[in-house]
Amino acid sequence: NFVRLELIESSSEGDSEGSQADGADEKSSDDDAKQASGDSDGENEEDEPLRVANHLIARAPDGECNWDMWLSMLRRWPRLQVKVGSPEFFRRGTELRVKFDAAALAAAKVELEQQRQEAKERQLALKERMKQGAEEFIKEAEKRRAMMGSRMRGFLLTSNRPVDSDEEEDRRKAANEKKAAEAARAEAKAAEA
Repeated sequence: NFVRLELIESSSEGDSEGSQADGADEKSSDDDAKQASGDSDGENEEDEPLRVANHLIARAPDGECNWDMWLSMLRRWPRLQVKVGSPEFFRRGTELRVKFDAAALAAAKVELEQQRQEAKERQLALKERMKQGAEEFIKEAEKRRAMMGSRMRGFLLTSNRPVDSDEEEDRRKAANEKKAAEAARAEAKAAEA
């Protein structure tokens, strides 16, 4: 006995079929964008401008679209207006439309694709360097370990020699006597002066 109500947005009461088609296209493209963003591997924010450009080129190839579609795209990519220029808002019948520079959008799309390709190449090069760097690091660590192992063995062999403690004690006594004699001479010179 429950009634299901669905809310539908519209820009005005007397929408024409064209504006309804734009709204339907916008909703389906938003769904496509959400699916595409789910498929990408963490590059959502970086790829969003390219998705917006593709969407606008597909839905408004002549550079004219419904105002709410423009605002939606502007919300997704705030620099859109900087890249394309200020759009012209006008009315066609009862609906508000937007006219923008489609050629500038196409040029921006090409630039975005080049930037994306360069970023992918940099990322692949970085991964390759990291992989090679890890292998080189492991080889260097093994080489140093082998060198230190041979040094440590040599050190341990030389340090295991028996030390004659009597000889060393005699050296210390001689050094102390020498210092005492020098101190006594210094005092004698100071007393004469």
